Amino acid sequence: MPFLFWRDAQGEKHETEVGEFMTLGRSPDKHVRFDGQMLQVPDPHISRQHARVERTFRGLELVDLGSSNGTRVNAAPLSGYHVLSDGDMIGLGGTIFTFRNHRLQGVEIVSDMDAADVARHVQRVEDVAFPPSKGIACEETLRREYDRLRVSHQLHRAVSNDVDPKVVLERIADAALSNFKPDRVVILLHNPRNGEYEPEVVRHSDPKRSSEVVTISRTILREVVTARTAFISNDARLDQRIAGAESIRMQDVRTTMTAPMLIEGEVRGVLHLDIAGVSLNFGLSELALFQDFAQHAAKALQLAELAEARGQQSAAQERLLRLLPEEIVADVLEGKRAMERGGSMRDATVLFCDIRGFTSLSERLKPNEVVDILNEYFELMVEQIFAFEGALDKFIGDEIMAVWGAHVPIQDHAYKAVCAAIEMQSSIAQLNALRRTRGLEEVAAGIGVNCGELLAGYMGSHRAMNYTVIGDTVNVAARLCSAAAPNEILVSGVVAKAIEGRLPLEQLPTRALKGKSETVELYRVLRQG
Repeated sequence: MPFLFWRDAQGEKHETEVGEFMTLGRSPDKHVRFDGQMLQVPDPHISRQHARVERTFRGLELVDLGSSNGTRVNAAPLSGYHVLSDGDMIGLGGTIFTFRNHRLQGVEIVSDMDAADVARHVQRVEDVAFPPSKGIACEETLRREYDRLRVSHQLHRAVSNDVDPKVVLERIADAALSNFKPDRVVILLHNPRNGEYEPEVVRHSDPKRSSEVVTISRTILREVVTARTAFISNDARLDQRIAGAESIRMQDVRTTMTAPMLIEGEVRGVLHLDIAGVSLNFGLSELALFQDFAQHAAKALQLAELAEARGQQSAAQERLLRLLPEEIVADVLEGKRAMERGGSMRDATVLFCDIRGFTSLSERLKPNEVVDILNEYFELMVEQIFAFEGALDKFIGDEIMAVWGAHVPIQDHAYKAVCAAIEMQSSIAQLNALRRTRGLEEVAAGIGVNCGELLAGYMGSHRAMNYTVIGDTVNVAARLCSAAAPNEILVSGVVAKAIEGRLPLEQLPTRALKGKSETVELYRVLRQG
């Protein structure tokens, strides 16, 4: 469960679980019904409804709700939406929130050591390959190489069946406990948002001591990252390298080992273990084994993260393919085209297509025959919408609603929408020719197209939300569709002006559409050829 951590004006710490739909603000508006959580923050610089966190197909997204002072993410002004990542810093007024994917307690990183003194005593470990069997001259070397192989094998077995990075991290911690017998294991991962290495997993060998806070020196952490090598300290109470580390000495820690988790030369994380109450003499060979373990752990984490990324992309692609043409989906996933979102005005084109006489047709046919007609009809209509870069908004019974330019920017969207409408009518004619050969009833549809400004965004409840468009532009398109005769395409005067000279049109007498007080210019799209 994700959390937001923050402090109020008095410095008191707070944490709040983040649900599927949560509004952040100073206080709720008594006239607004909130379908989800409301996090009240007593900050005079925060608007009543300042920002919102909601789950979409991308993940948990943060959006500003038109607040007076704006919203910041990692010190940068928020524009549009932001998919929250672990460690993100969210600024609302004078309050800073930290977003975490889960609650993690019991680890404290402190700045209490002399950097120059630590740097002088780092024990570096060279990357030593397995020697050939004929090069092993003593039993000690043989045992050391066997241990390297054993640790690698056990870690591989522990994580080989998992593709969830969080589960892999848990398995790594368990394997570290099993192989090195420490009292505590901590795994820290790099947060690219703030540059910090933050604890992700903490393990205690004795469950009775799980409430103890594990203290890690920030200076040691920084040195391990900078030198890209493992660090060892025996009997931390006496070791001059960390003589100033009062917090570590208070824990009676005698042995600590810290190693970088390197992925393609970059330190993705840090593996740390310590032993309290027992004096063990860990040498360079043990440190080399620990660094080896950390490197294998990094590889396992990398594979899990790649698998997760592929899975997320596949899921996102599947969802987008239901709305957008395949070519546009590819551009969106590759970052070549932005899929804009939520609560803002767009200049776009809306198309409605509706089967004429469908109610009486469905009364005459069996339910399975009605389903067959709709599936065959929808397949052809959506294919033409996608062929001209349109986005499928929704099916409403036998009616289709499509949009150009709201989900992603589309050049010349009005022209492409009308071209799609022409091909849709052509596809219906081909469908009817096939149905005649089968002795089946034919279908006919009316189409209405309008363009202009509309409001686009995710709408609905926290349980069911869809990206859609609303506004007078949408209403006029729906009325044009209702007014269209079977096999007819009606467009507004705004659309006619946008496509002037490129497609044959016939101007019709102005007409008062249902629900409109003023008359609307009407044009019929003529058949070509």
